[in-house]
Amino acid sequence: MVIGGICGIIFTSKVITLLFARYNAPTYWFFIGVIAGSIPVVYSRARKPSSMFPSLPSAVCTVLAVAVMIIMAFLKPGDGAAVYTELTLPVFGLLALAGALGAVAMIIPGISGAFVLLIIGLYGTILRAVSEFNIPFMIPVILGAVIGLLAGAALVRFLLLKVPRETYGAVLGLVAGSIFILYPGGFGEGLSFIISVICLLVGFTLSFIMSRKKE
Repeated sequence: MVIGGICGIIFTSKVITLLFARYNAPTYWFFIGVIAGSIPVVYSRARKPSSMFPSLPSAVCTVLAVAVMIIMAFLKPGDGAAVYTELTLPVFGLLALAGALGAVAMIIPGISGAFVLLIIGLYGTILRAVSEFNIPFMIPVILGAVIGLLAGAALVRFLLLKVPRETYGAVLGLVAGSIFILYPGGFGEGLSFIISVICLLVGFTLSFIMSRKKE
């Protein structure tokens, strides 16, 4: 899994960097489609088995998580502010924290590590570091990821065992609320509009099919 993950990151980082640079809106809409496509399966895990609706505690967790994401959308830094080029001590700490949060997110069903990096505004920095094979920038991310995997796995397992519906309710809120953060401001105009809509539909379809297969 580690070897496969490293290969996937290295071989796709330059492609993703190029897509964000040249086709920003369609790329964001593809990610939004991927996120939206996972919502039905996450919702099915958050609701009560004998009902179409989640329990009150699950619904409260969902609403709180959505509120947190909306607040983060207003606090989200600009694209330019998210890219660091000098490795100072504070940046080292931020990258380590980002690696830990990204690793924990990969353990939680329905959330991706890249999605968390986008939320906290460090996706561009880490993506550039990987695409340029910047070892000093990658070291704190790797250290944070190892710590996040070791500490996060036990926490997530505990939550899914003790309060599974509430946990999935919170995940549902995070996933749905992330659309506010990733929203690029519109579909664009002309050909960009058409491409963005297609990317949204393709991302949704792929995610929905894969989520149903996992289910």
